[in-house]
Amino acid sequence: MMATLTKTRTKELVGPCVTIQASSVGEPALSLLQKCRGGFGRVQGMFGTTINIDLGGGLISLVTEMGERGPLNVKLPLSAGELQASCRGLDVGDVVKVGRNALELGSQYQVSLRSAEVYSPELGLQVPVIATADIRANMAVVARAGLLSGNLCGLGQLLCLPLDTTNRDDGWIPGGELNIFARAALPAIVKLMSAITEQGDEVKEVREALRLLIGLGPGLTPSADDMLAGLALFSGLYWINTRKAERPSRLIAKGIRAEVSGRTTRLSEEFLKQAAFVKGNESVLGLCSALLTKGTATVERESKRVLGIGETSGTDIVLGVILGGLACMGGSLRKAEGEASMGR
Repeated sequence: MMATLTKTRTKELVGPCVTIQASSVGEPALSLLQKCRGGFGRVQGMFGTTINIDLGGGLISLVTEMGERGPLNVKLPLSAGELQASCRGLDVGDVVKVGRNALELGSQYQVSLRSAEVYSPELGLQVPVIATADIRANMAVVARAGLLSGNLCGLGQLLCLPLDTTNRDDGWIPGGELNIFARAALPAIVKLMSAITEQGDEVKEVREALRLLIGLGPGLTPSADDMLAGLALFSGLYWINTRKAERPSRLIAKGIRAEVSGRTTRLSEEFLKQAAFVKGNESVLGLCSALLTKGTATVERESKRVLGIGETSGTDIVLGVILGGLACMGGSLRKAEGEASMGR
């Protein structure tokens, strides 16, 4: 359960250091920090709205007030400009000390976790899961939102495909050609979807497909990784709340945990590991929850929240969520669109 949100925005001088009070921290990030207490990490990457810190056993991210609550995130009540100003002089490779309730960034700044909210969302939905036909109608809304508002430079073009590609494996999309990333990913996606939905022991095929997909595409979190995270999160949430379609959730989670290490960026590796345990950022879990419990208006709104993530990340995550729905419930994207158009 989540604690009450702390609204502290103050910075106070503590000796030579400026203390910044975190407003929230992901439960996995907090656990990692507790394990590393008294130890050291290093700044792994610095961006306009994020500072990634490598603690050896894992990665955490300091994010601004515009960032999301998430399993790896320590959210600070700062704008992007304030974060950059507060951490001026900090650089990649600098040492970070892990204290009892704080992170010391070099000799000038520390992030206090003393009154931070712990982000640990309840995965058991509080309302019943809607009918399968209604979930399919919601999936069609998500797909259309991705095609109309998403960035299709990663794998997003695949939202045009039936995704039941057994009769069409030539990379066709309506009105155009697949880009290099989508074309490279499509055969592996077909292989993965077949392996996680068909009966029999397909662990080998799952792992072979994941080896082709993990790390594929542009970005700090490559497109195929974002897609896999969406797939894992939806299928995991579906299983937890329906006790149906256990196979896709189990195989994708087991495969990710077995294959992810060393195959992609450090940040993406950490995100995928969390997704395999059905731990994700609040907007993505919000979309998955809406798909299973809400109407199309809410689903469209939640889709747009996710589509705003990064450059291509949100669109690629949306594709993964759709694939997760297909894996759990069967059928094709075109079938889902047909049901939605008929008002089912």
